[in-house]
Order: sequence, then structure tokens, then C-alpha cells
Amino acid sequence: IIRDTGVGMSEEFQQRMFEPFTQEASGTRSLTAGGSGLGLAIVKRLVTLLGGEIAVKSALGQGTEFTVTFNLPCPTEEETAPFGQNTLSGSARLTGHVLLAEDNSINAEIAQRLLESFGLSVATAGNGAEALSLFENSAPGTFSAILMDIQMPLMDGYEATRRLRGLARPDAASVQILAMTANAYAEDVRKCFECGMNGHIAKPIDAEALFKELSRALAR
Repeated sequence: IIRDTGVGMSEEFQQRMFEPFTQEASGTRSLTAGGSGLGLAIVKRLVTLLGGEIAVKSALGQGTEFTVTFNLPCPTEEETAPFGQNTLSGSARLTGHVLLAEDNSINAEIAQRLLESFGLSVATAGNGAEALSLFENSAPGTFSAILMDIQMPLMDGYEATRRLRGLARPDAASVQILAMTANAYAEDVRKCFECGMNGHIAKPIDAEALFKELSRALAR
């Protein structure tokens, strides 16, 4: 059960809340606040694929309560490995220092643990402006690669990348910048490359795909 005391949702919106690209604007929240309207659609699909059910109770000005129900079999010992653990071969190791720009603290913690299990050291930034500042104030060559979320407060990943590429330092043009984002449509990938990024990794993170993309980037 996930419950909040926020602005809530209207009964009319609740009839279509699980449709892709659907958002509700209110007097205290507008579509300019960010988001693509895909979150609930993805949740609904994942819950359904896992044989579960999702129910909602909400009223404007009174908050929202989601209830997700699953009937799951007991896991095997292999399936109880810590969440976010690197399940690749023990010989699969990388070296280097990477900068992770991610505004969601839970996502950042999971990604950091995964990167460290690859053998990498990690510095984290909570938004694009912080990532730009960390890079700008580091010694040239400090970071082997940058993993950049797209939708972040203060400065998004696109703008952070453009400004970073424009810095007057030797590694500004050469450091590998990889988008790590849920924005995974062809148009989103194109925009990543247009602003100066070198690769794109879709969320939710697949450990093997992330390892392969980082291996490619760090070899350059």
C-alpha cells in the first residue's frame, strides 16, 4: 500500500489514469512540472505481467492510496540475491571513476551499488547543475565516464551535457557521457546524441547492457 496526502486526483481522471502520456493538471500542479505521463502506465503493465492487481482510492485535496496485490511463489536461493547486485561473471570487472547524475535517491543508490560491483568508483550528483559543477571543479581526467539522467531539477541532462562540452578544458570534449534514462523513444535517443552524449542506456537498468555500454565507453 502506497499512500500520500497530496493534491489527489479527480474521479474523471481516475478513469483514464493508466493510459500512456496521461497527466492531470490542477491549480497546484501543472504539466510544466515535468514528467511524461508514462509512470502509471508502466506500473500497470508490470503489475499485470506479474499477475497482480492494482487499485486506487483518491479524492481531490485528500491524497491518494494505491494498493498493489501479488500472489508470488517462494523464491529460490539464487533469486534472493541482493537487489541491484551484479549478477555477471565474477571475472567481469571495470576500472575507473564515474560521475552519476541522478535526482532520485533510490535509483542513485541502486545504480551506485551496481557500478561499484563492476569495480568502478562513483561520485554522485543530484541534478545537472551539480554534475556540471563537480566535473568543472575536478582535475582533468578525473572522470572516466558520466552517466546522465535526463529529467532532473535545476538543470536537465541535455543542458548539463551541452554546457559541459563547452568547458575550456582538455577532457570536456572527450569524456564519455551516457544517458541513463527512462526516455527511450527514438526521438529521445536522437536528442541525447545531438546534445553531445555518446550513448544511451534505458531504464529500468539491465546490468549486462550497462556493463557492455560502459566497457565500450571506457575503451575509448
